[in-house]
Amino acid sequence: MSLRRSALGRIWAATMRPEPSAKELEDHAHVGLLALALNALSEHAPERARALLEQGHSQPAQAMDEAWRLHAQGFEEQALQTRDMLAQVEQFCAWQAQLLHGLPVPVLLLNRHGAIIEANDEALRLIGHIREETAALLLLSRLFPEGDAGVRLRLALTAAISQGRAKLDEAALVCLDGRQVWAELRLTRVRPRDEGARAIELACVIVDLTDRRLAREAQERARDAEQERRLAEHAAQTKTQLLSRVSHELRTPLNAVQGFSQLLQMDLPGSQDKRSEYLQHISTASKQLLELVEEMLDFNRAESGHLELCMGPTSIAVLVPTVLAQHEPMANPMGLTLKADLPADAPDLRADSRRVRHILTNLVSNAVKYNRQGGQVKIRLGHNSKEGWVEVEDSGIGLSEAQLAHLFEPFNRLGAEQSGSRGFGLGLSICKAYADAMGGRLEAWSNVGVGSRFRLTLPRWMADNS
Repeated sequence: MSLRRSALGRIWAATMRPEPSAKELEDHAHVGLLALALNALSEHAPERARALLEQGHSQPAQAMDEAWRLHAQGFEEQALQTRDMLAQVEQFCAWQAQLLHGLPVPVLLLNRHGAIIEANDEALRLIGHIREETAALLLLSRLFPEGDAGVRLRLALTAAISQGRAKLDEAALVCLDGRQVWAELRLTRVRPRDEGARAIELACVIVDLTDRRLAREAQERARDAEQERRLAEHAAQTKTQLLSRVSHELRTPLNAVQGFSQLLQMDLPGSQDKRSEYLQHISTASKQLLELVEEMLDFNRAESGHLELCMGPTSIAVLVPTVLAQHEPMANPMGLTLKADLPADAPDLRADSRRVRHILTNLVSNAVKYNRQGGQVKIRLGHNSKEGWVEVEDSGIGLSEAQLAHLFEPFNRLGAEQSGSRGFGLGLSICKAYADAMGGRLEAWSNVGVGSRFRLTLPRWMADNS
């Protein structure tokens, strides 16, 4: 039992710490104060750290005081460096602003919605602003109120924000002082330096295209004026040629009328026997004059849009046999074969049947007149969902490309007057005018020595035209 008690006493003595001395307690307090002072310095509270250090009088406290002094000195140096950096940044910003305002091209700085935050002097001058502060109140879209420019501007702003670059092509920019200039906008996304509504996210360069636009318009006006001059010259030349041809066509029958009238007036020996012959020549010449005048009047009415038309459903298949039968007496002596391909499903066309018969008669007459011995004349019908057509094809002498170019000119017989065949050169001109007036078209193809093909195309007669 005594042994057990002695062992427990030794264990108790080994585990128990002695009472700390006053010196140890003081050192421990100083360490705590140092830790608190360091925390205060790290929190940028030097005054609180100084107050804590002043409570200590040991050597570590003096060392910490020196550390605080060095920290304060470094803080002051850092503050000086910060002030120097800020001064440099301000100088750089001022240089950037001076550079922006000194640029010789208009530049706007925008937020993402297109509001003008800054503008250089050239931009302010272009858009009609005096002070930059007023420009900051503007939406760029206000300068593009006309046409689709506003929509294109919004699309360009969106594209510049999402893709980095965009361009608004030539558009009318209406300045605040009422001027209108033509401009192209080139947008570039920039890194914003602020936040909020005044954050600059886009740089916009304005390219003034007004001078180029005015020069182009002046060129267009000059070109239009030159074209009008040429048209006027061509019209005058055409009028001169037309008068010359009309005079020539009128002179022949008038000469006949005048000549035979003079013979009748002279009462020459034997003239009584030829009186009826002279009167017949006068009658024929008079009919030619009347026919020429009627054709000219008809042509002028068609050309001026005053032609009276009786539009209705017209069956070409019904008109063709009658027209061919009228020309058989002229075709038989030449041994010509007249053929017609008339499908049963040929639709009615929207036309004036009297004018269509006139066109068919003229085309078949020419096909017979200018054909070769033993040749043929073919008529074919065709149609699609919107139009129908009739073709008259012959195996005659044909026309050259140069002759085709003048085929529908009035009084131009393309040299046929040398063959002695009768005519005034108005037939095809009138036919084309009739076709145009009815909303159709008359076309021609030809090869020399092979023959010619004419096609009259007219709109189909639909239910809604009834």
